[in-house]
Amino acid sequence: MPLEVSLSAMTDAGPAETREDELPDLGEEARNPARLQRILIAYYIAGARGVRFPRPSEGGEHLQAILSRLPGARVLDADDEVRVGFPRSQGPDPDERLRRLHKATRRTLAIAKTGIEERPDTEIVDRLSEEERRCDRQLFALQRTANQDDARLRPGDALLRGADRLERIADYAEEITLRAAELTPQERIGAIADRIETAIGEAMDLVDRAHRALAEPDATLAHGVIDDIEDWTQDVEGDAISLAGGPRRPDQLPDDRLYRGYFSLLEDTERVGLYARSIAEAALDRSAREQTLAPAGSDEG
Repeated sequence: MPLEVSLSAMTDAGPAETREDELPDLGEEARNPARLQRILIAYYIAGARGVRFPRPSEGGEHLQAILSRLPGARVLDADDEVRVGFPRSQGPDPDERLRRLHKATRRTLAIAKTGIEERPDTEIVDRLSEEERRCDRQLFALQRTANQDDARLRPGDALLRGADRLERIADYAEEITLRAAELTPQERIGAIADRIETAIGEAMDLVDRAHRALAEPDATLAHGVIDDIEDWTQDVEGDAISLAGGPRRPDQLPDDRLYRGYFSLLEDTERVGLYARSIAEAALDRSAREQTLAPAGSDEG
């Protein structure tokens, strides 16, 4: 697609939100596609109103992919240089964004679980990428809200910490799916694969409960999740130790690459549970803070 067409399609037809001289100039830093992505995300999260930078030479597809992860971001104009505007509006309530992030994260785990059952194909990997993009959108929007002097959310809030852990869980779901894609049907060792699949299903339940504890917030539920994760982690670690020290018969793990692949799948699955614990701990912090802020004499005090 020609640069003129792709950028024009992204350009907002309405009035620009800011004058050109009010937008930070990224200069030559924006020439590097990977650096441009990091810079745009950083300015968005920091609460900037927008940025401007030299017109890219590689086309607008890369820029469009970046902006698809930043809710409300759009190209204001693209003549000699590109001006990108970021939204001023507060957007959905933080708890609603947390709910959306949890749903997208849960879908990534469901995809990972499917990937253990059957080798992921291109369609499954594409679905995973789309869900990951949804996770990024909600987390970046929450981080931007926290940096915009918004009374609903502050940097360091427990909700924000829990949201960050949900997005990291989605990252590990991607790792699990891509590792599973490297295994051929002939390399699927039933007993080991079935245990990993079961562990992912259990992790999904732990993540669901941890999210509910954070959203409500519910300290009793959070404590229960933490206790259950302790037991679950020991079981998964036991599986990994058994795999590491167990017999290495040819019909079990025919080569070191396959052995490392299954061991890594168990490790990544365990990390999902550890991040679920971190969400539950954030729920305890949020619950304690709400107790502190409760009016004197209320039932919550």
